[in-house]
Amino acid sequence: MKASHGMRQLRTYKTPIVDRDGVTVLGTVGIGHDVTDLVNMSAEIEILLQSMPYAILLWDNNGRILNANRKFEEYFKLPREAVIGCDYDE
Repeated sequence: MKASHGMRQLRTYKTPIVDRDGVTVLGTVGIGHDVTDLVNMSAEIEILLQSMPYAILLWDNNGRILNANRKFEEYFKLPREAVIGCDYDE
């Protein structure tokens, strides 16, 4: 995509939409984000995490919770601030 000051960099993510039989592909859904001006990879990861239609919880090698998305908050009815920094096993 061309912008007034040159080319823009887009990052796209796609996934198939599968019928209830688990085999038949009905179509695809995708998300595209302009990542031209992102200053670091963590911003891109945050965009991807928050765009997912599933509850996602991220933790490090030591079991410390690093992040959770909005779907996690909705599903578990728990604000992400309440779990970030906690031990996953707790």
